[in-house]
Formats: sequence, structure tokens, C-alpha cells
Amino acid sequence: MRPRFATAALCLLLAGMNCSANDEASRHKAQMDGAQDLKDEIQDGLDGKSTSKIAAAAAKLTVLCQQEEQLWIRAKVAEAIRLAGENLQAAKELGAAAKAGDLNSSSKALDRLNVSCRACHDLHLEKKAAVR
Repeated sequence: MRPRFATAALCLLLAGMNCSANDEASRHKAQMDGAQDLKDEIQDGLDGKSTSKIAAAAAKLTVLCQQEEQLWIRAKVAEAIRLAGENLQAAKELGAAAKAGDLNSSSKALDRLNVSCRACHDLHLEKKAAVR
């Protein structure tokens, strides 16, 4: 698992500052690293059958997914917007399932989230469109 200082740095980076394109790309990278940390926490929660741990991480991940969707809306990249929407929906479902104590549905939502994350990464959008 990545160090917790990455999460703290992510919070600082996402604190609503005006960013240049370079700063936005750095912020996006930190956001993706933070999302992976949260997915790791969710998997740990699934392994340990801890729905409270899953729900807490899913709530934070939902916020990151909302920010990711907004980034691609600003960048006007249709495929990324669609995939970010899928990520957001899966994160919301994951949190709801965990709150309901449903580990099976939580696991399935994490699987869907991983698929849509991978699909977006496979597009290599950082090379095709400037992150604005």
C-alpha cells in the first residue's frame, strides 16, 4: 500500500487552487494515485470483511470520481467523460453496498470500477488531450 502522506498531499492539491496545465496534470496524477490507494483500502476491507472500512474508503473514492468526471468534462473528452461516469456510478454502488453490509455486491462494484479505470488508462488520454 502507498504511504499515507500521498493522501495528505492529495488533499492539499485538491484544495481548490487555480492551476496551470502543468499543475493540473500533476494534480490529476496525484488524484489517480489517491484513487489507487483507496481501491487498495477497499480490497483490504473486502479481504477482512470490514464493511465500515469499505464504506469509508468508497465515500472518499466517490469524491475523487466526481472530480475526475469534472476534469474530463472541462477537457471535453467524450470517452473519458463516459468512463468517469461509470467510475462514479460504481463507487457510489460500492459505498451503498458496503453500508448495507453486502460484501458480494461491494466486490462486484469494485470489479466494475477496476474495469472502467483500466479502460480509461488504456486510452492514454494524457497523451491525446491536455488536461485542463
